Amino acid sequence: MLVLGVDAGSSYLKGAIVEDGSLADHAVVEARGGVDDVLERMLSELGADLSDFDLTVVTGYGREALKERFDATAPELPSVALGAWKLGENVRTVIDVGGQDSKVLRVEEGRVVDFQVNDKCAAGTGRFIENVCRRLGVELTNLDRVVSDADGSVSISSMCAVFAESEVITLVNQGVEERKILRGVLESVAERVATMARRVSPEPEIVLVGGLSHSRTFAEIPSEALEVEVTVPRHAQLAGALGAALWAMKREA
Repeated sequence: MLVLGVDAGSSYLKGAIVEDGSLADHAVVEARGGVDDVLERMLSELGADLSDFDLTVVTGYGREALKERFDATAPELPSVALGAWKLGENVRTVIDVGGQDSKVLRVEEGRVVDFQVNDKCAAGTGRFIENVCRRLGVELTNLDRVVSDADGSVSISSMCAVFAESEVITLVNQGVEERKILRGVLESVAERVATMARRVSPEPEIVLVGGLSHSRTFAEIPSEALEVEVTVPRHAQLAGALGAALWAMKREA
């Protein structure tokens, strides 16, 4: 069975082709422009069309805007849990930091047994980090390189994203090094995530998935806060898309 799972995030559209239960191909494209155009760009990267698949399914923040083009929609939390469990061995806790929200899931055999979600304030999400990077003129892909040279950080104390960004502007005007500011921003978001994780009584193996999984520095901070290693599985950004495909296959079986 050939299945296409798509995770329509606020920053990226992720596609996972699953064949006989295994990841066969994937694509990740930036969510710029209309949703249909973004979907077509992703399909072009995959060299495929929706009609090529036995089953197509969409999940994520933007699934409602795309659902008419897919065979099914999948719930986001079960998709992330199932995908992360497939990507990592013995996964019991999943941290997913995306552009629109942050999630911490405690899972058993890929099923959600407890969770915490922050979708109320951007200060605990990847969007806040993206906005600060944009204001400082730093490419998100260069984030690790920039902060690796930081000899310390500055504390970002505001709990609201609007006030936190104002705090960042003040620090810039005071001449504080951008690498210290960015390190402080990463620590601020990671500490919020660690606080959420403590509420679900996290158990190893703990994995980081989602948009910020590409940042080695970000993964290290909750590891220190929780005093347990947080690992990043291969293809971590695809957890939602892969899980959606697997979820839909189970429903069809």
